[in-house]
Amino acid sequence: MKLRLPIHKSDYKRLLCPWSYNELENNGVPQVETEPMRVGTKIHSLVSDFRQGLTEPDFAYDECSNDDEANLYRNALINDPDIGRDRKVEWYFAVDFGGNFVECEPTNEQDPKLNLLLAGRMDSMLYVNPWLKVEDLKTGHVFDRFQPEIDAYCLGGMAYLDSLGANYDSASFVYFWLRTGKREQIDVLRPGEDRKQLKANLVDRITRRVEFFSKLEPMPIPGYHCVSCQFLGNRCPIGLISSELVPTNAAVVEQFISTGEMTPDIAPLVGMYLQRLEARADEIRKKFKPWVEEHGAVRIGNTEWAATPVNKGQFNQEAAISMIEKAALPLEAKQRAVKVNASTLKTIAREYPQLVRSIYDWAYVEKESSMLKLRKVKE
Repeated sequence: MKLRLPIHKSDYKRLLCPWSYNELENNGVPQVETEPMRVGTKIHSLVSDFRQGLTEPDFAYDECSNDDEANLYRNALINDPDIGRDRKVEWYFAVDFGGNFVECEPTNEQDPKLNLLLAGRMDSMLYVNPWLKVEDLKTGHVFDRFQPEIDAYCLGGMAYLDSLGANYDSASFVYFWLRTGKREQIDVLRPGEDRKQLKANLVDRITRRVEFFSKLEPMPIPGYHCVSCQFLGNRCPIGLISSELVPTNAAVVEQFISTGEMTPDIAPLVGMYLQRLEARADEIRKKFKPWVEEHGAVRIGNTEWAATPVNKGQFNQEAAISMIEKAALPLEAKQRAVKVNASTLKTIAREYPQLVRSIYDWAYVEKESSMLKLRKVKE
């Protein structure tokens, strides 16, 4: 499959479905904006303008369409320890195959003379001698690390500092989860480590990923990305012939199953294959559960699929924060409660049981639900 170079951070997640990437990049199919994409773009823009001193906080609040957007923006301001510091915001960078920083514009990044391996935009890059910190804002509901973007951002920041001849012995990547206000720092380079060797390792890892994805066939594969893919049920064959579809590289996986022989080359393919099978099973469960709930358990031999009732507590974060602000709590407890969730509220409740216990109970709403389970039939 033809892979566009330089590779961007967003390309890695698109490549989880090579067919989708091929449609967007090589066949010119326009990308449809989903609601999570719209919210992410808007919040990134508001935070960027504020950090660059282009707007006041109140103006950005007025631009938010609902409480969800306002909470995301508020968390970005309240939990940012670097407010007021001089840093690069929404900064474009490009790195060639030698790991060198290249001055160029996004419009000419595909010029073959530049020989670019990697390019993209950083939400924030802060350099305070001898420390480099790059940051990525996350507005979604999934809180997981993604190694390719950590490698990409850190290589971009290190290449830039090297081009300036700047002194640094530490480099960190920070995930800023705006839904909870949590900041997760990952130390990539520590004092005393060989930064030249680390930089060479980052270049090598990114180069090998480019080679790996270039060898993939542009064929649609069921996976967790199918939940939000703009092609599902429209252009994508998965929506039409998913029951007949054989995942890419299935022959390699079948060979592993029959021989049990594993190599570094096929290990990622086996992992991807297993991931897609699990995602496909989850998709079937979601569609199967409503039918079981309506018609009853489905028996297969001495087992049956049944919808088991469960009661789940749904946490009302906005209500909890409102109650805590009005409660007679010490200032320190109220400051912690700004980023309250089910876990932190339990901690505060242990310290101030008389004041918080009623809030904790009130902030939960019982929600009836059910879970699809396979169980043995008792004769």
